Amino acid sequence: MTSKTQIRLLGVLVAGMLAGSIQAAEWQTLFNGSDLDNWQQLGGEARYERAGDQLVGYTVSDTPNSFLTTKKDYSDFILEYEMYVDAGMNSGVQFRSHVRDNGQVFGYQVEVDPTPRRFSGGLYDEKRRKWLYPLTLNEKGRDAFQLGEWNQFRIEAIDSSIQVWVNGIQTTALVDDMDSEGFFGLQVHSIRNHELAGRSVRWRNFRILTDDLEANRTPRDPEVQEISFLNNQLTDNEVRQGWR
Repeated sequence: MTSKTQIRLLGVLVAGMLAGSIQAAEWQTLFNGSDLDNWQQLGGEARYERAGDQLVGYTVSDTPNSFLTTKKDYSDFILEYEMYVDAGMNSGVQFRSHVRDNGQVFGYQVEVDPTPRRFSGGLYDEKRRKWLYPLTLNEKGRDAFQLGEWNQFRIEAIDSSIQVWVNGIQTTALVDDMDSEGFFGLQVHSIRNHELAGRSVRWRNFRILTDDLEANRTPRDPEVQEISFLNNQLTDNEVRQGWR
């Protein structure tokens, strides 16, 4: 066997070992498609049900914000899902969230706001600090959500970095360390207009990744402004830019 052949075989062997050591991302589902055993309702009395492969929430008059939440808490993750909202609806998905003794849900929420304000994909702190990342900070992101269509969301919450994409367009780039874990929650917002009773919010194709997150991160859009709530601490992005 020549030395070149030996080197080539060694290269093939090393490549095979590396390929075997890299595990494909193991996505899991948050909704098993058959029942709501892993979920519980908190807050208001909006009606939730399973409809085929969808989770559907319906508005109810004279009740506060309602949330269908996971019974399990999650820390770092990448989450993908699709949403469809009826006209006139405000909704969102909670993550790293919690519940107070009075039953009030609070924490991070990826907003769905199909009003002329167009803040869908922004980040709101439910029942606490309010807007953390309004889309006045990201004009391009305001056009990502499409009313009357299924919209695809991706949330990457890794350490203190929280980034959101809607239909492939980055809408939020936030750095905040107030909460490191908590539950997910599907919001049906309270309504003031009784004519909006019975309208629906729909979710489908939930999948979550909790391992190999760094290898599966989406490159951030450099045109999207990063907002940091860290105290006396630089973000990774600021360090890369040379700040001290």
